[in-house]
Amino acid sequence: QVVKIMRDLVEMEESYAKSATVKKENHTYGVINLPKFYVDFKDYSNRNAASDVAKEIERLKQAGIEGLVLDLRDNGGGSLRTVVEMAGLFIKDGPVVQVKSSGGTEEKVVH
Repeated sequence: QVVKIMRDLVEMEESYAKSATVKKENHTYGVINLPKFYVDFKDYSNRNAASDVAKEIERLKQAGIEGLVLDLRDNGGGSLRTVVEMAGLFIKDGPVVQVKSSGGTEEKVVH
């Protein structure tokens, strides 16, 4: 008997941004946990870390937070484009990342 097995994409929900509110000494804080900077490189308009974090921030603002913690512990990295877009949520003007070649050239890319 031959059994066909089809490989499919399994999405691990725990690898996406998630948030919670924390109350401490009569203050409410938002905490966003981001395990990695994820993106669909084939279609950037699909789910990505920057847009998910922006949605979580808005949700936390509606909950009346007074401060925000972006928890990047154990974040293994990921998409530079997503990181730059996410930094733009907090930093309006100026560079946020500088990439310099290790091969001795002086080429610098600033985002």
